[in-house]
Amino acid sequence: MIFTPDDWKNWGRQERFAVLRELEKQEAEKQGREPAEVVGEDLPSNIYGSYNYRENKIEIENEFLENDEPYDALRAYYHEARHAYQYDQAKDPENADDFKQAMQWRENLDNYITPEQGINKHENQPVEKDAREYASERMLEYNKTYSLETLSKSENLSKTEDLSSLREEHRELSKQINSYEQMERRCEDIQNLKVSPEVKNEVMARFEKDFAEQIKQSPEQIENMRNRADEIQDKIKLSQEQSQSQSQSKNHDKIPNEKEVDEHVR
Repeated sequence: MIFTPDDWKNWGRQERFAVLRELEKQEAEKQGREPAEVVGEDLPSNIYGSYNYRENKIEIENEFLENDEPYDALRAYYHEARHAYQYDQAKDPENADDFKQAMQWRENLDNYITPEQGINKHENQPVEKDAREYASERMLEYNKTYSLETLSKSENLSKTEDLSSLREEHRELSKQINSYEQMERRCEDIQNLKVSPEVKNEVMARFEKDFAEQIKQSPEQIENMRNRADEIQDKIKLSQEQSQSQSQSKNHDKIPNEKEVDEHVR
């Protein structure tokens, strides 16, 4: 189902819901599963969407449905729709599209890691990595349809935007995310130390000093950083592909001058 960002902006809440539900029907048909119910919910601050496999229900953060730009709602939908597909495949690996992958998802879903158990472990488990990658791919397809200029309206970006600033922001976000993940791994290692409580307390005191800045950051902040980093990566990739396409078009349309023709004949 194709709709433009302007369509979304002009629609009310009911029309936006209708579009997402129709999108889910098409997605489910393509994936050979039962369509999930798509609803809006007031979710916790670090949760943008959720899939309830018991009720076959996709929940989207209400705030995204109120936004006049469709990108957050679409990304959340595609992420959760992928989870619906994962559950569908994992429940019957013998008849899945990919037996090995379905078995991996089944094992992961049976031992699912929540954000409370560690944001790094949560984000890097197979089903979450796959859902993020799938959502990014689908958003890239949507963005290509309406070009970088349309994609960037919400931030008043233009085709001539200096991508170096985006790359710098991405590097800084990656640096902060990596530091947080390093802190989590170090904390886990300390908890597993088989030493006396006195020694463990001493080690923990050094740890808290070394990672004072990272400790101040909440899992919600890190999740927001990850989402922003994914968004920037999509924009950079789209811009590069668009520039390459324009360059190829210019080269194709270029009319050679007499000197170029003469050199070519020689």
